[in-house]
Order: sequence, then C-alpha cells, then structure tokens
Amino acid sequence: MIRRPPRSTLSSSSAASDVYKRQLMVLITALTNLSAIPALMLLRRRRWWFELWGGGFTMVTSFLYHTADSLGHPILGLTEGEWHRLDNVASCLLYTSPSPRDS
Repeated sequence: MIRRPPRSTLSSSSAASDVYKRQLMVLITALTNLSAIPALMLLRRRRWWFELWGGGFTMVTSFLYHTADSLGHPILGLTEGEWHRLDNVASCLLYTSPSPRDS
C-alpha cells in the first residue's frame, strides 16, 4: 500500500507548481493592465488630463489589487481587499464624474 502525505502538506513539486501558477497570474495581470497604455497615450495627446489621471490611477490600482490577490500577501502595506476598494473608488469617480469639457 502506498502512503500519501496529508493534503495539508504540499509536496515540493506541488509547491513549485503553485509558485509557477502565481507567477503566471502576475504576468497575465501585467499584460492585461498594460493593454490600457495606448488609450492613455491617446488621452495625453488630446490633453484630457482628468481622464488620463483617472485612467492611469485605475490601471495602477487594478494591477496592484490583482497582483496582491495572486501572490496572497500585501503590497506596499495594503491588502488585496484594500487595493480592490481603491480600484473601485478610482473607477467610480472617473466614470461618474462629469468631464471638465462637459461644462
């Protein structure tokens, strides 16, 4: 009969696999957030500073939220839940505030 380790104990190969999965998730997070850069460059070219600031802030907070979630530990002193709240606040303010050009 083959004895297996308890489920709570990760084998070295399982732990290594977990590390690679987390690294892959961080890479995917970075790539999806970097896809916003062309839109931010267009906003800069048009000199839409409010939207550029809001979009950049949302991109950074979203990246840090998903990275903290993937790694499972705080980043820059904030947990993934706190980064998530900042991401939501930035998105809500950006998309519900009237643009200065609307007046």
